[in-house]
Amino acid sequence: MNRKSRKKTEIMGLLVQGRREIACGDVRVMFLDEYHLLWGDISGYGWSRRSQRVDVEIKSTRER
Repeated sequence: MNRKSRKKTEIMGLLVQGRREIACGDVRVMFLDEYHLLWGDISGYGWSRRSQRVDVEIKSTRER
């Protein structure tokens, strides 16, 4: 099994272990992926609840 498959299996195990807490809202599951901001990436789209605006503060907006 390669590294990516092992990591996926590990994450799935954690989600299965915490499924009750996740289902009742005691635990929230968030996904974070690596990214690099480039010039012009200051505004974009993301996911949130309907009719709820989410603002993400960006501390450094220098041109790359």
